Amino acid sequence: MKSVSSNMSKLTDSNRASSSRRSVLTGAVAVITLVTAACTPIRDYRGFVAQEDVLSQIQIGMNRSEVEQIMGTPSATSSIDGKNYYYISSVFETTAFFAPEEVDRRVIAFRFDDTDSVSNIANYGLKDGRLFDFISRKTPTKGKEVTFLQQMFGNIGRFAGSGTALEDRITGGRN
Repeated sequence: MKSVSSNMSKLTDSNRASSSRRSVLTGAVAVITLVTAACTPIRDYRGFVAQEDVLSQIQIGMNRSEVEQIMGTPSATSSIDGKNYYYISSVFETTAFFAPEEVDRRVIAFRFDDTDSVSNIANYGLKDGRLFDFISRKTPTKGKEVTFLQQMFGNIGRFAGSGTALEDRITGGRN
């Protein structure tokens, strides 16, 4: 009788252990699935998304109104002479909690001549140029940014004059 009850308790213990293992395994699979799903990048399409069949309808010599009818309102136009239309689209990817990163950009440029007919069609991508922020109106320049301390202490030891600045102004630097 004792051996039957000890066998039953062993079976119950092994059932609990296998059930516990199954729960842990199921939990691990669920966590791995959630982590993998959270790390999948999310693609965000912004701007004019050009389709090849629509672009193929535009031909050299078409007038401005025909281009607008097929393509719609441009994303930007040239501000100087208004002879360029730009259709701009970007693709951004966001992975988990990181900031969105631009992975693709496409700029389709139409140049119009004096008769408002298409004279040139250009297609640019992200690799064709540097990133440029159209909103802030700031163009990156060459050179270096100087900090406040560099401005304050940058000219120490660079004065070549023997007198004071006031004397140099009065005499024109002549002694």
